[in-house]
Amino acid sequence: MTKEQHKKALRAFEVDRLLKLLRIEADKNHSGHYTIFSFSTHFKCTFGTPDLDTGSGRAQVAYLPGFTTLKEAIIDALVKAKSIDEDIDEAVTAYKAESEVFLKEAFGEA
Repeated sequence: MTKEQHKKALRAFEVDRLLKLLRIEADKNHSGHYTIFSFSTHFKCTFGTPDLDTGSGRAQVAYLPGFTTLKEAIIDALVKAKSIDEDIDEAVTAYKAESEVFLKEAFGEA
């Protein structure tokens, strides 16, 4: 099943059912941890918890994609099924790759 097919299938569920699926995935693969953020303009959802002890949690949360509905935020987390650390590592790797391409295009080969 592709990610788009997975998202389409999950959209058929109401939020209460998605929360149950979120809990099952968290218990099965993430030591029971998941985090939902509700901001004034969007929602974010991830497995695991941001690192609030060292202060890097703010940056971790900033990297997470925001969604206009709680339902879409939960669906995104379920489809990716990655912890916040895995999600951030992937985002940083993608950012570095994009930056390298930009620099090569802008300034040529080093």
